[in-house]
Amino acid sequence: MVGNYMYDETSGNHFKLSLDNEASFDPAWWSKSESFFTTAEKQGIRTGLYFVRGCNIKINGTVPTFCLPYTHIPTREETDWAIADALDKMRNNNLDIAYIYHETVDSMGHLHGPSSKEVHDAVEEVDGHVGKLLDIIETNKQVDVDAIVVSDHGMSSIDRLHKINITEALDMASIKEITEGGTQVYIWPQEGKGKYVYDKLKLYHRHMHVYYREEIINRWFFKKHSLIPPIYLTVDKGWFIVHPRSPTGYFDSINNIMLGNHGFDNDDHDMRSIFLAYGPDFRKKYTARPFNNVNVYQIICHVTGIKANPNNGTWSDVKDIFVNRHSEL
Repeated sequence: MVGNYMYDETSGNHFKLSLDNEASFDPAWWSKSESFFTTAEKQGIRTGLYFVRGCNIKINGTVPTFCLPYTHIPTREETDWAIADALDKMRNNNLDIAYIYHETVDSMGHLHGPSSKEVHDAVEEVDGHVGKLLDIIETNKQVDVDAIVVSDHGMSSIDRLHKINITEALDMASIKEITEGGTQVYIWPQEGKGKYVYDKLKLYHRHMHVYYREEIINRWFFKKHSLIPPIYLTVDKGWFIVHPRSPTGYFDSINNIMLGNHGFDNDDHDMRSIFLAYGPDFRKKYTARPFNNVNVYQIICHVTGIKANPNNGTWSDVKDIFVNRHSEL
């Protein structure tokens, strides 16, 4: 996945985060890279996914043992049920791994900003869920359970006045397809219009950065995939891009602006995520040095017995978080 909204120039299909179009369910989107739960199932390790988009799609001929697809932001009660149900299924030997998605902190951060009371309350809600998780583990003496809590990104505040409207810079008729909005925009120009679009946008705004695909910064590892556009736009922290084809509710007007967002340069401190772990495989009361989120894959594989596929994780960055620090994938 290279975005919440993607365009495949070869097929002409669009992927939408909302999954409200038939093309988004095409396994081709989901099978370009294999998720840990698909690898686990292929190796006979049973997985349960709760509130996860696309978990009901057969990927490389495989589906999870249990799947509750995402349809809405889970309520507090639904999340507590998922935690209890997952631990119950593991205790009764019906599942080996459970993956529960919780969206409230993310949604409150977008709607109200990362420093808002709403985000504080959402974090307290998550704290309560983790407390219940640990209580159930202790009550049922499930001493062999490891628990990992991770966020996929950070969040930064957005200024409503920091809007960059690219329609003021160029004729949108010169653009064949355009996806995303806010912190980054993907552009496929009409035939013969690439240089026109690039030149019009390149010097348009000092807080917007314009790249041909081959110019995208190497450390982002974001320019060799087939779904990366010919022209890619990013902005400085706190700014956002709008255009007429922005997804509805996604920076599509000055009156419908998220007060928090992610997708800024991943070197920025605000974009950092969290990683917490508890259980027999992890050291107690240990604070790890910061590591890249790409390492979470090998951590999950290590504690669950999944034979990992080739990946970009670095074992030396994470080995010290484990009780047995000398083993290696």
